[in-house]
Amino acid sequence: LLPMLAILLAMACFQVGAAAAKQLYPAIGPVGTASLRLLLGSIILLLLVRRWRYWPARPPLRALFGLGFCMGATLLCFYLAIERLPLGIAISIQILGPLIVAIFGSSRALDLLWVALAALGVCCLAGVSLTGLAIDPLGLLYSLIAAMGWAGYILFGRVAGPAFGKGTAALAVSVAALLVFPVGLAQQGAALF
Repeated sequence: LLPMLAILLAMACFQVGAAAAKQLYPAIGPVGTASLRLLLGSIILLLLVRRWRYWPARPPLRALFGLGFCMGATLLCFYLAIERLPLGIAISIQILGPLIVAIFGSSRALDLLWVALAALGVCCLAGVSLTGLAIDPLGLLYSLIAAMGWAGYILFGRVAGPAFGKGTAALAVSVAALLVFPVGLAQQGAALF
């Protein structure tokens, strides 16, 4: 019961956070919003976790940078997607990333049936038909890139997580902020503040 409640709470927080973030779009756009979220998140997490005190002897830095890159790409592309798509459709498409990771990690045939049904549901939400798409193609592309980023996040997290422990998220968000914030600053300038 506890894992299910944790998943539901995490999903609700993600949805509420994205809906709140979208309110900043008129002022600083999706790139500026992603930049601020990552910057503020990294500062808060680093202060809370203080990961620099417990640095591993041989850290897997490639995995950490891969994790941060995927985290930044996922958030940035997701925010770009919800500028063009309804939130529910964008998140449904983004979930395809973890779903694909689950497919390759499964050995049961029944799991493939569930995956096929989930993919069919996403196609229905996206309005995919023989005549084309009922949604913005660029929004769909951003959502698919976010899905790939989320899949990469899971795979890199499997390597970085055990090495960096509870500080993994703080370090990965910091890497993501270092990558995305300069883009937001270049695009929005002083308006970002």
